[in-house]
Amino acid sequence: MGRKKKEEGRHLRNIVKTRINDEHFQRLTGLLNQSHHRSMSELVRTILCEQKVTIFTVDGSLDLVMEELVRIRRELQAIGQNVNQTTRVFHSTAGTAARMERLQEVATAYREVGMKTDALLSIIAQFSKQWLQK
Repeated sequence: MGRKKKEEGRHLRNIVKTRINDEHFQRLTGLLNQSHHRSMSELVRTILCEQKVTIFTVDGSLDLVMEELVRIRRELQAIGQNVNQTTRVFHSTAGTAARMERLQEVATAYREVGMKTDALLSIIAQFSKQWLQK
């Protein structure tokens, strides 16, 4: 089974060769690295046909913040799982003393959630200062 054939007008039959100086080559290489194009030929074809070239940029300043948010999210998920397990044990326990012990565990977990929420709000406040400047 071969590959699907292109439409008649879509074949790339004509070869165009050119030379450019180092400065222009570096600019094209930079565009190639920041775009979704896989080859220099594909990028140059897009430019010659006056199509839009989409450039992707990455803001490295957010890496640490995103890692912190991911860590807090994982911790909140773990706390939620602990609360669910404690609730299941609470409902299956018959004694009052054991139930009180489970309530203490849930209260501790909710205090941890409160601390993590405060950390999240602090990070969000930093984001708002950075991104919502006038």
